[in-house]
Amino acid sequence: MVGKLDITIMKINRIIEDALGENLVGHYLHGSLVMGCFHPDTSDIDLLVVVKEDVPFKTKQELTEQFLMIDNELPAKGVELSIVLKDVLDPFQYPTPYLYHFSNMHKENYLSDPTFMLEHDVDPDLAAHITVINKRGVVLSGLEINSVFSEVPEEHYLDSIWYDIEDMESSITENPIYATLNLCRVLYYLEEQQVSSKKEGGEWALTKLPPSLHMPIKNALSLYENGQQWTPTSEEEQMLQQFAQILLNKIKKLRQNRIISK
Repeated sequence: MVGKLDITIMKINRIIEDALGENLVGHYLHGSLVMGCFHPDTSDIDLLVVVKEDVPFKTKQELTEQFLMIDNELPAKGVELSIVLKDVLDPFQYPTPYLYHFSNMHKENYLSDPTFMLEHDVDPDLAAHITVINKRGVVLSGLEINSVFSEVPEEHYLDSIWYDIEDMESSITENPIYATLNLCRVLYYLEEQQVSSKKEGGEWALTKLPPSLHMPIKNALSLYENGQQWTPTSEEEQMLQQFAQILLNKIKKLRQNRIISK
């Protein structure tokens, strides 16, 4: 049976295919949906779109308008999508240039200014997204993954995931669920070279870290799986900051050792 989410993804596919036509190489699903931990209240639909050549500004505006038109059908965090040229994927370029980026984070900008556009920039996060696509991604249309994407060199992947967590000792209290579980999955990769979801990272950490560090992980996992938010108390804020400090110190040492060994 086709569910509501399947119908939404089919609509997104049609928007992309109609807008890009023969320029489209393929588009690929990554993130929580391919890792089995999607929740409609806390997750977004993560997509990477690959094209042969640049996309006209008017087409990018049309894509933005179409995504905004189906906003009420999307999960709470909407769609996060980047368009990249095939030429930057093999050989892989880092930080990776993108032609267009759309996400709910900028919805107010799109609504207030029809000319607002995130385009022609670079995004270090794309190294992590492409690594997930290579390991666990799903083809929604177009060419197979191994004919489009080369392997992301580990130093670029490490830099990408470090870029995402380096300030978490000070920022963990702002988004404690994401930060706690993301620290766990980065540590998981450095310890065991596993590309994992946030949920998988948290579950692994509970088997490897001492019980004194389990409380924030258990709380983050429970809230994440149930699509709930976490507004920490002052006592919890102190616990979270200590947790971040301990995990960042572990991560820094492992990352430095990995860099030295290369």
